[in-house]
Amino acid sequence: MNRIAKFIIRYRLIIGVLILIITLFLGFEATKIKINPDIVSYFPKSDPVVKTFNTVGSHFGGNQIAMIAINSPNLFTPRIIKKMVAITDSLSNMEGISSVIDMVNTIDITSENGDITIKKLIDEDNIPITRAAIDSLKNRLRTNKMYIGTVISKDLGTAMILCKISNNSDEMEVVNSIKLLLKRNFSEAKIYTGGIPFLLFAISKSILHDIKLLVPILALVMILILLLSYRSLRGVVLPLASVTISIIWTIGIMVLAGKEFTILSDIIPVLLLAVGSAYSIHILSKFEELKTSDISNREKAEKALSNVLLPVFLAAVTTMIGFISFLFGSFFTMIREFGIFSSLGVLFAFVVSVLIVPICLSYLPDKTKHSNSESDSRLSHYLMSANETILRHGKVGLIFTSVVIVIAIIGTFFIQRKVSYTDYFGKNSEIKRSEILISKEFGGSSMLQILVEGNPKDPKVLKEIYYFENYLKEINNVNNTNSIADIIVRMNKIVSGNEVIPSSTMKINNLWFLLEGEEMINNMVDLNNNEALIQASLDSDLSLKKTKVIVAKIEEYIKKHSNESVKFHLTGMPLINIKLDASIVKSQIFSLIIAFVSILIIMILLTRSFVGGLIGIVPVAFTLILIFGVMGLINIPLDIATALVGSISMGIGIDYSIHFIERFRKEIAKTDKKTALKATLNTTGKAIFINMLVVISGFCVLVFANLVPLRRFGILISITMIGSAFGATVILSSILVSIKKNIFKKEVADE
Repeated sequence: MNRIAKFIIRYRLIIGVLILIITLFLGFEATKIKINPDIVSYFPKSDPVVKTFNTVGSHFGGNQIAMIAINSPNLFTPRIIKKMVAITDSLSNMEGISSVIDMVNTIDITSENGDITIKKLIDEDNIPITRAAIDSLKNRLRTNKMYIGTVISKDLGTAMILCKISNNSDEMEVVNSIKLLLKRNFSEAKIYTGGIPFLLFAISKSILHDIKLLVPILALVMILILLLSYRSLRGVVLPLASVTISIIWTIGIMVLAGKEFTILSDIIPVLLLAVGSAYSIHILSKFEELKTSDISNREKAEKALSNVLLPVFLAAVTTMIGFISFLFGSFFTMIREFGIFSSLGVLFAFVVSVLIVPICLSYLPDKTKHSNSESDSRLSHYLMSANETILRHGKVGLIFTSVVIVIAIIGTFFIQRKVSYTDYFGKNSEIKRSEILISKEFGGSSMLQILVEGNPKDPKVLKEIYYFENYLKEINNVNNTNSIADIIVRMNKIVSGNEVIPSSTMKINNLWFLLEGEEMINNMVDLNNNEALIQASLDSDLSLKKTKVIVAKIEEYIKKHSNESVKFHLTGMPLINIKLDASIVKSQIFSLIIAFVSILIIMILLTRSFVGGLIGIVPVAFTLILIFGVMGLINIPLDIATALVGSISMGIGIDYSIHFIERFRKEIAKTDKKTALKATLNTTGKAIFINMLVVISGFCVLVFANLVPLRRFGILISITMIGSAFGATVILSSILVSIKKNIFKKEVADE
């Protein structure tokens, strides 16, 4: 370690210039970062559900529907009807929208003099403006079950516009254009926007908002904490400079690798700002310990780095392991990318800290010995008093820890799982209110899609579609089923009086002839590929458990009724969410196992003792149980963000144990156990306390995030740091006080 420290100080100018050049280059690249909130794009393309989902999008003009609900007590007035006609026309001609269905252009199937007539519900050339015409329109809407809950609410107070987004379009750009159009043209009605495109747009905006708002707030909070802790400019500037450079490098590398910010990777800047500061703080703390020595600042910087380089390196490695474990635990690309770039960011934070901090400290002018500031003395006094209490009442500490563990274990049984997009937003957010209204009036925005392979003009295939649709209608929480079979049945009823699928191919062809060219039909059938589509909606906030029950029933039906003439394939966002949940659970289990085993091995190597390794990992195990217990007790669900906390907490939390044990090993080689513990608590314990405050202050800032999972993530990581600090100081000290045998090797005295 001495050689590395000497090398860094000897070539400090060259290293500093290289860091500056790299930072300027990657900083320029970092400005090009983009945002992609679409979860589906991060699933493996080979997954059967994803393949079917993409096929539906390709063959039926898209698979994402932007939903616009127009609510007004004066909905059926000439002015608003004219506005709706104009809006429908504008949306139909908007680039990126493949089709628009609403009460203006939905088909109206009627009988005139015994013949079937198919026309638009509202004639753009003859807009209803008289009371009689408007009443007639309302009556047609009210009496046709195809319209209720699809294009109009049951009370006729809310109209729905369904815009299908083209597969190859820029979805966010299309949604932005829709929002601008609505803002310009609909001031007299209340507009609610929902569906996956609007949810993704809101997530994208929230990611941008959170980064712009949270990073400056976090930096300010960290400045205050560091200033209060060190009472010096270097104590503030060096940790912040190190993590800022590491953030710039990480984002720059992301851009060069062609990656974008997601709902996970937008955490990385905040994560690094909070976690990456630990390496600088431990180097600074050691430098402060040496400030009364009669050596130059250059020598102090070299000695400080030499002393803490190993524990800082091991701390960085264990933190990286926590992130790297996501590579093996998840087939979900977004989680794997988060693991890669977070671990890369931690590596950068470590490298920059061990280079920048000692280099800058070595350039400080040599002055007379510094006296401790009043605040530093006060902090040291409080910590020394606390340390005395810990050492005197070790068994009490262990009893308290045991009680906390029991309560936490009970809490773990109450953990719930959530993967819904709508759960990303607070109850009072605009998008959440929109989804609630859409669920209430139109059955929800989460679409189930059943791709039907078979000739849509074949009576047998149509009957199977009709039977399947009727089966869906019998399932609780499945709403607004629709398919080409509905229209054929309605037309046949007008012709023959029978509400069934005709058995004759000729009759089907005659009915089909009348439907040719209708935009609505293109959303239901693809004659070129002999395919049809059955769609149904689920409540966006339907629990994962209920969604799984529904999907299981549908898959069982598909298994029984698929045959040579007709095959069914289930897809849609509810299935994507189930896949996401499975990935989260799998990721959680595998990443925890990998992280735990890897960290245990490192602790055994560090302590040179199997028992010592087990004792060293006790604080991590305690923290892990504490986190999951808190999740259950305060109703924080396991979602895409909180699922990461377990492995991250192991990687971050072990840092404190490493620093504590490494310092204790050095102290115990020179003196008795109690004195060694006291010295460790008064030095490394102080650094742990300061770092805990910095990290907690950083992650507490996440409570101001727009996205709810980020708020939960911030709360849990803050609890992680409290648990880890408590474990490394109180629990480890209590264990070491309680056991008589010295489990650590004496050879460390010569290090």
